[in-house]
Amino acid sequence: GHSVMTARDGSEVLQVLGIEGPATGVKPDLIVMDIMLVSVNAYMVLSKIKDHPESKDIPTVLVTGYTDLRDVFSKFKCVKAFVEKPADNRTIFNAIADVLSMQRAKAAQAAEAAS
Repeated sequence: GHSVMTARDGSEVLQVLGIEGPATGVKPDLIVMDIMLVSVNAYMVLSKIKDHPESKDIPTVLVTGYTDLRDVFSKFKCVKAFVEKPADNRTIFNAIADVLSMQRAKAAQAAEAAS
């Protein structure tokens, strides 16, 4: 029930989000990203996402074979889950479902508090 957009590398992620280049008007519900990206690495992508008002709250699931880097990446508020490689589709889908469920619950709490 979701639309999926893809990006080949870190530069394209930033372009799709409108952080670098013209604004695309796209704000995804979630980003799934490998830590090892070509051209602009995931750390730089997350740093730019964090500093951009339109994207800073987009939850992110990181996929990695480098478990020793978790501490480095968990400092970003947008990182909500890690999936270790090798990962099958079910593991990735479960992580996505968990993060989206947490986001819906958080939005419902905020709406309830506002009323």
